Amino acid sequence: MRNILFLIIIFAGQLQAQQPKIEDYMALYRPNPDLLLSNFVPSEYSPVSNIQALQVIDDFFLERYGEVAKPGYTGTSTKFYKKGNVVMSCSIFNDSIKWHIQHQLIPQELQVPPGDPFTPVQVQEQEKYWNPYHGFDGTYMVEVYLRDVFGLNDLDGKLWSDMVSETRSTSSLEIAYAYPTSVPMLLYPVIIAFDKDYRNRIEIRLYATNAHREELVNTIRWIAEHMELNDNLPEMPD
Repeated sequence: MRNILFLIIIFAGQLQAQQPKIEDYMALYRPNPDLLLSNFVPSEYSPVSNIQALQVIDDFFLERYGEVAKPGYTGTSTKFYKKGNVVMSCSIFNDSIKWHIQHQLIPQELQVPPGDPFTPVQVQEQEKYWNPYHGFDGTYMVEVYLRDVFGLNDLDGKLWSDMVSETRSTSSLEIAYAYPTSVPMLLYPVIIAFDKDYRNRIEIRLYATNAHREELVNTIRWIAEHMELNDNLPEMPD
C-alpha cells in the first residue's frame, strides 16, 4: 500500500493544481499488459494503435452486425496487436487499486498543500476494500464469470451450441476462454484471466472476419497455453 501511495503522491505533483479525477490514474488501475504479462503475444503480431486496429474490428462488426463498432469502442487504455487481417486486444483492470484511488488516495491528494506534494498529511480512516471476486476459487468460477459477462449461455443456462469454452490453470493465472466452432461467428474468441489473488482481471479478444475463424481459434488457444504474469508486479493494497 505504501508503494502505491508514494506513486500517487508523486503523480499529484505532476497534476499540479488540477482537480484530481479517477481518469488521471488510469495507468495505475489499467496497467500496460506488456509490463505485467509475458508470453501472451504470438511472435507474428506487432503492436498497433487503436486507430490502426479499428479497421479490422469494424470489418468484424460489419460482417456480424451490419454496422461498425460504436464510437469509443477501442479505448486508449487497451493495447492492440495485429497480424495481417487479425487484431488482438488486451486490457488489464485492477479493481483493488481503483477502489483505493477513489476512496483513499484522491481524498488524500486533495489535502496535499499546493506546491508541496511530499508534505505528510493525515487521512481519515476509510472503509476496508471488499474484493468483488472474493468468492472465486479456481478456473470453474472464472469460466462461469466469462460466460455470464459475454452472454454465452442460452435460456436454459447451457453454452451456445456453436461455442466452446475451456479453462486452464498456470503457475500465476486462472484462465477461461471461449471461441466459435462454426461460421458465421456469433462472437469473437475471448479470454478472461485472473491472478491467483483475483485482483488483476485480464481480458483478451481476437477480431477478424469469418474467413479467419480457424486462425482465431488456434491463436486464442496458444495464448491461453502460454500466457503468465511477470514477476515484477507492484505491491497490491489490502
